[in-house]
This record gives sequence, C-alpha cells and structure tokens, in this order.
Amino acid sequence: MSIWISDRREPNINPTDAAGRRRTALPTHSRFYMWNPRQTTILRNRFQRGQATLEILIVLLILIPLIFGGIELSRGVAVRSALDSGLNVMVQAVSIDPNQWGWSAIVVQETVDQNVFGSLGLEPTVHLTAVDFNNQPTGDLSTLPYGALFCVVGSVGYSPMVPLLPLSPITITVKHCGVIQKID
Repeated sequence: MSIWISDRREPNINPTDAAGRRRTALPTHSRFYMWNPRQTTILRNRFQRGQATLEILIVLLILIPLIFGGIELSRGVAVRSALDSGLNVMVQAVSIDPNQWGWSAIVVQETVDQNVFGSLGLEPTVHLTAVDFNNQPTGDLSTLPYGALFCVVGSVGYSPMVPLLPLSPITITVKHCGVIQKID
C-alpha cells in the first residue's frame, strides 16, 4: 500500500484525480511524491526544514554555554590548583627561613601565571597575606618564635568568559598553614 503526500496537503490514502478516478501511477511532472513507510528518507517540506533549523538553534543556545562553562570551570580549578601549589612551596620556604617572603611571593606569582590554561582572565598580581592561626594579620614573620603557627592566605581575581552568559569576576582564595622552624 502506498501513501500519497502532497507538499501542500496532508497525506491522502486514496488519491483521486480531477475526474474522481483513482490514481494508480504517478506522472513524472506531478507535485505528489510517493512515500514508502519502510524507507528511511522522507522528503520534507519547507515548514519541517524550518522547524529543524529552529530546533538546532535552541539546542545550540543551551549546549554552547554548557560546553564553554565546563571549560571555564576547569580553568578555575587549574588556577586554584596552581595557587595551592605555589602557597605550599611558600609556606615550606618561609617556615625554614622567614626572610624568604620576597622570593616565595615571586614563586607563587610564577606558578599561577604558568598554570595549564595560561593567565587569560586573571588579575595581574596574586595578593598574599600572612596571618596567625586565629586569622589575625601578623607583621614580620621573622619576629615569630620557634614553633609559632602561621598561615599564608593567597588570592587572585578570576573572570570566567562564557559566550551568551554575562558572568561577574570571582576571587579564588587559598590558605596554607605552617610552623616556624628556624632556630636563632
């Protein structure tokens, strides 16, 4: 059984010509096309093609921010990991020699700048603060006695860039603690 489909009308199971006779064959110049339900390809009219275009547009409006959001999330995790590694080195160096603050700050800055995804979207400087174990700012770490607890808090601004979504900048903060190991 064949079904006749017009590109202007709904499917007609039993088509007839202008005289009311049942059509049995298709002339080559006809605007009707034969559709076999077993075939995988179907000729679609303009409305259906436009509908498919609209559907793909809606899907892309959802998928593009999801894909780029995932990339930006992984960039943020890479920046946090780089800041964490740099602060770990800094705390180890400063706990042995508290006068190494300047060198350690450069190491942290270089570690963050050279993370896996680069420094695009980051603030140019890493902000470092030395605090005691109660989060009170300490002055010079070289004045702390042997066995004193200290922490270093590092933060850097990060601006995620996701197409179609306006996102505000965030601050990534990491805190590492150590013990002064110098002996006078």
